Amino acid sequence: MIFLFQVILLYLQFANCEWLQLGQYLTAVRTFSSLDTDGFIQMNGDISISSQYISCGQNGSYIVLNQTQSNVQNNIIFYWGYQMYFVTFELIFYNAWATNDYVNYSFGSNTFSFDNNSISLPKYYNWQCTNKQSFQQVLNATVNTTQVSGYHSFNISTSQGSLAIKNLIITGLRCHPYCRTCSGVSADECLQCAIEGKTPPNCQQYECPIETPYLIRNQGCFKQCLIDYILYFKGSCVPYPITYFMNLYISQNKTSLQYRWQPIQDGENPGAELLNNTAFENYYFYGIFQHKQGYLSTLNLLANQGIYLIGIRIELILFNAMPVNSSISLQINETYKAHIYNIGSGEKFDQFIVQYQVSKPNFTYSGINYNSNKYYTLYTYVNVSNNFIIKLVGNYPASSSAGWGIRSIQISSGQCPQYCEKCDSQFKCSTCSLNFLISKSGICSRCLENYQKIINATHCLELDDQTPYSEYLVKEFTDLSINPETYKHYELLQSQGSNFFKGEGIFYSIWNQKYRMFGGPQIWAQAKFQRKYEINTPHHSVTFAFIIIFGPSFPEDGSFIFYLENQIQFEITSTSQEITFEYLYLHTANTLNVQWECKGPNNEPFNAYCGFYKYYLAVHYCQPECQQCTNASDCIPAKTFEACSNGQYLDIYKNKCKQCSKNCKRCTSLQNCQECLDGYIDPSLGCICGIKKFEDSNGCSDCSQDCNQCINQTFCLECRHDSLKVLINNECVCQDGYFDNSTACAQCQANCKRCTNSSDCSECFEGFQITNSVQCAIVSNNYYSTLLKQSFPCPTTDVCNPCSSSMSNCSCGDKIIGPNEYCDDGNSEQYDGCHNCQFSVQIQCTMQINGKCRECATQGWYLDQTTSTCKEQCRDGLKVGKEKCDDGLDNSNCLNCDFFCRNDCQMCDMNQGVCTKCRVGLKQEKNYCINICGDGIIVSAPDIDYYEECDDSNNQDDDGCSKLCKFQCQNDKVCQMCVNELCQQCQHGYFLNKIMNKCECGLSCLTCDYSSGKGCSNCQHGYELRNKICYPICGDSYVTFHEQCDDGNLNIDDGCHQCQYTCEQTCELCLFGECLSCYENYQLQNERCTLIILPYSSETDIEKGTLSHEEQLNPMKDQYFDVDLFENRIQNNNMKYISYLDSLYLFHRIRVEIQGIEVTENYIEKYEQTCPINCLSCFRGVCITCTLGYHLNLDNNTCNPVCGDQLIAIEELCDDGDNIIYDGCFNCKYQCQEECTNCQYGKCKACIESYFFDIKKGRCLERTICIESQGYYYDDKQNICYSKCGDSIKAGKEQCDDGNDAPYDGCYQCQYQCELLCQTCQQGRCVDCQIGYKLSIDKCVADCGDGLILGSEQCDDANAIPRDGCTNCLIDPGFNCITLDKKSYCYTCKSNCSKCEYINGQINCLNCQKGFFLASNECIKCSDQCEECLSSPNNCTNCKIENCQKCDNKEGFYSDFKLKKCITKCGDMIVAGQEQCDDGNIINNDGCNSQCEFEKGFTCYNNLCQKIQQKTIEFNYSNNTTTNCLHLKGDIDFKSICPKITSEIDLFATHEFNYTLTPFEINQTQIQYGCEILFQFFKTITETNLIHLIIPLSVDGQRLLDEYRITIIPRKQIYYSQEQKQQAESVVATSNKFQLLLQCTGPLSILLGGISFFWTILEILTWINNFYFLNIEYPLNVKIFFQKFQWDDIFYIPDFVSLNTPNDPFYFQPPLKFQEKNVNPLFINNIQIFTCLISIAIIIYFISIVIIKIFKLKLNSNQFKSHKIYIFTKCQLDNQEPNTTQNKQSEALNKNIKKLPYFALLIFTTALDYQYNFWSKIQSIINLLLLDIFMACILQLYCPKPNNHYIIIINNFLAACFLILSLVIYYVYIYVSSKHQLLLNHQIFKKKYLSIYEALNYKNKTAMQYCYFNMVRKFTFIFFLVVLYDKPIIQTTFCCLSCFMNLSFLFYQNPFSSKSIFIQIGIPEICIFFIVSLAVVIAFNDLHNILSDTAKQLIGWMIIILMSLSIAVQMIFLLIEFYHRLKSNLESLKNLICPQKQLS
Repeated sequence: MIFLFQVILLYLQFANCEWLQLGQYLTAVRTFSSLDTDGFIQMNGDISISSQYISCGQNGSYIVLNQTQSNVQNNIIFYWGYQMYFVTFELIFYNAWATNDYVNYSFGSNTFSFDNNSISLPKYYNWQCTNKQSFQQVLNATVNTTQVSGYHSFNISTSQGSLAIKNLIITGLRCHPYCRTCSGVSADECLQCAIEGKTPPNCQQYECPIETPYLIRNQGCFKQCLIDYILYFKGSCVPYPITYFMNLYISQNKTSLQYRWQPIQDGENPGAELLNNTAFENYYFYGIFQHKQGYLSTLNLLANQGIYLIGIRIELILFNAMPVNSSISLQINETYKAHIYNIGSGEKFDQFIVQYQVSKPNFTYSGINYNSNKYYTLYTYVNVSNNFIIKLVGNYPASSSAGWGIRSIQISSGQCPQYCEKCDSQFKCSTCSLNFLISKSGICSRCLENYQKIINATHCLELDDQTPYSEYLVKEFTDLSINPETYKHYELLQSQGSNFFKGEGIFYSIWNQKYRMFGGPQIWAQAKFQRKYEINTPHHSVTFAFIIIFGPSFPEDGSFIFYLENQIQFEITSTSQEITFEYLYLHTANTLNVQWECKGPNNEPFNAYCGFYKYYLAVHYCQPECQQCTNASDCIPAKTFEACSNGQYLDIYKNKCKQCSKNCKRCTSLQNCQECLDGYIDPSLGCICGIKKFEDSNGCSDCSQDCNQCINQTFCLECRHDSLKVLINNECVCQDGYFDNSTACAQCQANCKRCTNSSDCSECFEGFQITNSVQCAIVSNNYYSTLLKQSFPCPTTDVCNPCSSSMSNCSCGDKIIGPNEYCDDGNSEQYDGCHNCQFSVQIQCTMQINGKCRECATQGWYLDQTTSTCKEQCRDGLKVGKEKCDDGLDNSNCLNCDFFCRNDCQMCDMNQGVCTKCRVGLKQEKNYCINICGDGIIVSAPDIDYYEECDDSNNQDDDGCSKLCKFQCQNDKVCQMCVNELCQQCQHGYFLNKIMNKCECGLSCLTCDYSSGKGCSNCQHGYELRNKICYPICGDSYVTFHEQCDDGNLNIDDGCHQCQYTCEQTCELCLFGECLSCYENYQLQNERCTLIILPYSSETDIEKGTLSHEEQLNPMKDQYFDVDLFENRIQNNNMKYISYLDSLYLFHRIRVEIQGIEVTENYIEKYEQTCPINCLSCFRGVCITCTLGYHLNLDNNTCNPVCGDQLIAIEELCDDGDNIIYDGCFNCKYQCQEECTNCQYGKCKACIESYFFDIKKGRCLERTICIESQGYYYDDKQNICYSKCGDSIKAGKEQCDDGNDAPYDGCYQCQYQCELLCQTCQQGRCVDCQIGYKLSIDKCVADCGDGLILGSEQCDDANAIPRDGCTNCLIDPGFNCITLDKKSYCYTCKSNCSKCEYINGQINCLNCQKGFFLASNECIKCSDQCEECLSSPNNCTNCKIENCQKCDNKEGFYSDFKLKKCITKCGDMIVAGQEQCDDGNIINNDGCNSQCEFEKGFTCYNNLCQKIQQKTIEFNYSNNTTTNCLHLKGDIDFKSICPKITSEIDLFATHEFNYTLTPFEINQTQIQYGCEILFQFFKTITETNLIHLIIPLSVDGQRLLDEYRITIIPRKQIYYSQEQKQQAESVVATSNKFQLLLQCTGPLSILLGGISFFWTILEILTWINNFYFLNIEYPLNVKIFFQKFQWDDIFYIPDFVSLNTPNDPFYFQPPLKFQEKNVNPLFINNIQIFTCLISIAIIIYFISIVIIKIFKLKLNSNQFKSHKIYIFTKCQLDNQEPNTTQNKQSEALNKNIKKLPYFALLIFTTALDYQYNFWSKIQSIINLLLLDIFMACILQLYCPKPNNHYIIIINNFLAACFLILSLVIYYVYIYVSSKHQLLLNHQIFKKKYLSIYEALNYKNKTAMQYCYFNMVRKFTFIFFLVVLYDKPIIQTTFCCLSCFMNLSFLFYQNPFSSKSIFIQIGIPEICIFFIVSLAVVIAFNDLHNILSDTAKQLIGWMIIILMSLSIAVQMIFLLIEFYHRLKSNLESLKNLICPQKQLS
């Protein structure tokens, strides 16, 4: 779609020269990031970093310039070559900009400076991105240079200002097509003409010469249009959208598309060097092809592609120039189609068209220097089937070093457009793909643009395609480009308010990121523009198309106005943000004035603006040479088309005959040849020479006698198949076994290969030898195969020996070729070349010779030259054969067409190529492993070439390790110095982790601040926080990372002091707090040094060996604090000697006494007769020795466990004999490493992720760091580094590593290995091969010519003679080879022989090719009528044409070999067969269509058709509301034709409608008639039932045009059955009676009272009247009820003013429903009832005053003067007591009044009451008519109308005034409802406002709010009713909502003073709500048709019942009131008549 759109745009642009959009930057609305700033970088010295930007919400990001970033540049270099450049960009200036500050913009080497002087009158506004005062400026720059390159850059010079950049757009000038260079856009601004030899400036006046008739834009004249500018249209070649089936561009590496091509090997040099993609200049080519090498591919085009001729474009490079007698040929299905050749005068081209050629520099390849190199771009067109084989084959001399290479190959749909399914002719699509329509020039388009419209659902009509002479005058604002020359013609006429915030004269903005629009945001709010055009060529009309844009908050009072010639054409307001507009305007003048205006008092440029884009203006010109016309076919003066001779065609655009293309005899245009000159064929290909012919100066000449295709008489390309000749050096020579007898090839004698006559032989075939008699005899010990026509050595076995008579035991599979065998390979394998002793190759093989495949032209396969078999071509994107996959991609899960996983994957699903397991630290992703950044494990992911530098277990940035696991500088508040993203020095509170190169708070910190530099904020357990750092708490019994120990005290010599290991002073050697050896006289006991005390057992022992008590106790003085007390005790007891036990016991007693414990018998029994726990022996309760594992504490007389003695005491959990931390047991408690996450009994079971768990040791070890970039990988099972074979990195014990696992490629499994055929291998390189092979480019290949058939050799005849059947060990094409004496003997079948055998030196043909028959061992061609024949040429067994008849071309019959019939050919100027006409072309709409049938609207004679002038017919309905009466008018005489008109209606049967036809007179003077058609429908008709009128046209009985068809969209009309109509009539009868009743009720209510009830009835009728205006289709019963029953029929008031009639110039209409009830939208018409009632009320008021004054005259006037009317107030008459002087006078007056007669008193009191409540009565009238007043205002203001007429202006003003009046009334209601009940009850207040709250409970504040709440309900109802009329569902829903809110108020709070009033008002309100609810249901039914007719009719009855119920309730109350009033009046009358009874 995008490609098509671009092509269409190019096509449109071609019509005129234009400015093209070249580049855009910063136009997209997107948010930038540090990695994406739309290519802009910050330039600071030599360092380039991402540019700074500012993000602005929905407006996206802007590049900013300020003091920190003053220079930015886009890092994408550009190269452009146009005539001129125009650059625009938007700048937003904010902060402080000084006078001398400036901005520089650089466009490559061009720099433009802008300062404040460049900016005129900046308009400041508050920019939402910064909330600062800013101003915006669009700046332009013009670059008058052709070739530009470089970068875009901006820099500023300012001390305080800032700048934001947006919307940088570059456009380039492309010259007019007739200009090669230019200075402007028009054709008269050429500097150099495109047509060679012509002088500027006006180059358009020239035409190309006939030799090169095609003008290609800006280039010149050519023989043909280029393949991408293929269509010749209006004098030049224009772009044409085509489909590219294949687009091969050679790149550095082969693509999947290139893998679908395979090289064609040179049969004469099969060992040629392999071809590769080679770099040359700045691109790549494939080659260099030499000799007879080539390139082929098989293509399968989609069957539904509409191909007419495919186009082939090839880019070639010829190296060393093309040698003489050389060629490069394009072949399709083995047929030559085009050639490059050299016959001595340089390169020539046959059927190739040269698009481009240039010389190329010298080049060296494979040691050969190539000079005279040329680059060609060639193209051609060919006819092909959907499947075909394409070949490019060279034919260079073997001795030449020249060659050629391929740059690209493109195959396209040629002359059939893109998205076309069928093409009937060149450039004409007849059937487009789905969702595409046929557009101009036969292309296919989606028809989505505003300048296009769909015709008949098949065609797309564009503005410039409406007539043959339509052309675009304007195409602007279609993309981001701008034409600076035409843009300046937009003239600003007037401006109001705020506009143009982007600079003076800037009238455009950017829309939707891809269009430049006129006006738009910040530009156009209240202004008017004008543009004038000059159209000097005669024309009859113009068409405008553009899209109007409104701002998102465009007000309702704003509008967009379009003027032509100062007259308003339309005025619209915002119904949607985009409105597409198309307008046809009849215009013939030379100038055209166009104006646009954005108007509205509330418009503003930011959200309420106007604009338009996609602006097209097409001019519909007259025919050439016409001075005046009214349409495309009309011409004044009348002209005739020139008759053209043969070889010419009529150019309708210039009305002149022009020459057809070369070799064309008859044509319809320069490109559409219909018939070729004699001797030429195929007009579609441009008339070429046929088979066996070539073109020279004389036309088509014959090739040489034996040549089938040739370039000239001496350069043959293909020999005739029946000539027995083969092509050698471009000449046809007799094949082996034949000699040239000057007339034909004659056969040599049997088995002779070369001879000069039939009796001579110079060489025999292999296996034969020349005898003395000059004959060829078979070699001894050989036998001859008649099938193969080849001799073989006799076998050595006697079982089967064809050389002898022992043939009975011969069988297939014995490896001996017998009589009926073609081959015998000794196996039964199929497709190996021989199967069942018959040649057998794979089905993919397309050409085989003797079981050897020579070509695999099958998609997905290629020919393996070494095995001569077809193999699957991997990486071509086609999955075939044994391939498991083939996606043609490099980075996928498919490698070598097998699923695989990459090296880092440990487990792989090979059936899908999905990795299922990765090593630790990686995760699976498709078929490879990726790193997991944030898991705390530093790994490398070589599969994606990603190496983690760090991993801190999170995905946060700015913490030293980024979220991408790369080193990253931390915040400068954390890291003091950072170099290359590595921190070198930290701030206070942080410590440098040299491994991670980051600053940390240390392991002791629990929460560390890495953002603001606050250091640690929360420490680990055992630490305290001091000045941002955590310090260990020594003495808390918790050992931290920084403590050796912590015993919970600060005691010295207890093993741990100040959390460091210490021992007692008597310890000589201390380790980890444990004493290992003691000083002298101390012994180590339980890790403690104790005094050495000799034990004793008796007094004797003591005497013998004891010391004195002083000697014994001296050492103890250091251990016990009570030594002095002990000595005193000894002296007091006169103890000279004391034993050790006694001394211990004595010490014990002294301690007990010191502790204050009394030693009693109980104490002795309890403590001195038992040993302490764990004591082994004791003395009087004093322990002497402890049990094993315990240490005696003499101080406390306890046995404590000894931790570290490797004995586990009860109190110990473990004891490992050491005091090493984290070894499993520490302080005799289980302890694991801190890195351990699962510790069980001192053994670690699991570690944290970043550590390795050693299962054997049960330890957490640091992971070994392996550098994967050096080839070492981490083994997560052993925690070691290992090398990986296959990663292309040599590491460890690897000898080599070539990155693959392919054997025999020099390195296999990382050990040196050579191929199998290698004899001597050195370091993976073969230096010597096995016998029969030779070394070639480090590989062993078969040694061709040694006589041994090995490897890929097909044969080996031990010679190097070319074309002898075995050349370069490959069987030559057309040869069969057998092996005799281990040598190859080869032979070929005769010409046109499909199967032959070799017997006794004789080649016998067995079967001939199709079209030949076998006779005398020769294949002879059948006659032209035979497809197959037998025995003779005319003995047909299968005819080409049915019954072998001959088709006579002169009679118009041609052979169709597919149908086997003679067929006619439309377009040959011969009427034959079923053809009605034949005008020599197959163009439709020219009188004779493409099927050679007459077309309507034309008359034809002698194959010449002329178009009949069409008549114009107009139609319209008879009035605005009718649905069934049509009037036809036009150029036709309807008086006679009207009765003949017929009609059809979509989805209507003929019996479902009827119509009458009546002619009527339109103009009596000219006697002109129209036709009235009156329809009668018998079922419902809607807008979808189109009415088709068929109008026959005839003049004088001669039929000129069969019929004239008109399609009419009908107005909707509901059909009602007879029963429904009868029911409706009953409703009408009932409503009439009810209406009569109401008319009688009105006067009665005035006489008898109950006026309030009657007033309520009138208000209900007002609602009923308004219900009809709901835009729904009511059922017939309720519809008639509405129409017949309305309240203004109760009392008729005539219209005093009748304005706004159809004849009035200001006439306008309301919506349709209002029209049906004859509602006139003019305000003054709708307030006549209101005015009348108000006037009546005022008249009555004055009458009441007169009545009262009359009574004044009759009664005492003084009292009246003194007390005025107050005396006559009704309240005083009823209530005042005579307690004052005034009251006394009033009492006398009242008596006089009461003496008045009854009727006089009644009149007096009534007049007095009316005068008293006059303002209240006025309020009642207003309240009654409030709905009508508000509706009149809304209709006047909302309905579309011409606002420039004074009547409209007056009525608009009155409507606005009454709206204000309504608002005043609303505030009056609010005012009244807010007053206190005392005021509401006051008589004076009631006098004015009682009618507002008369029935309300004014004591309740909430109830009083109902008076204005109900008014709001009425206002909203009318507003929704009118404004939402066009949206029925929304209209009814909102109206229903307003009624529901009112009803909810009533039920929430009864606002009325009594329940009866609540019932009186509530029931009608409920009915109103349900009526509107049912209207909502009907609205949904109108849209979705969900109700049946019965259900809809039932809803109608429900509505009628509800309306009747609401009125009936009021009538009941009214009758009750009548009864009471009548009763009261009767009693009063009775009293008046019988006063005596009253007195009594």
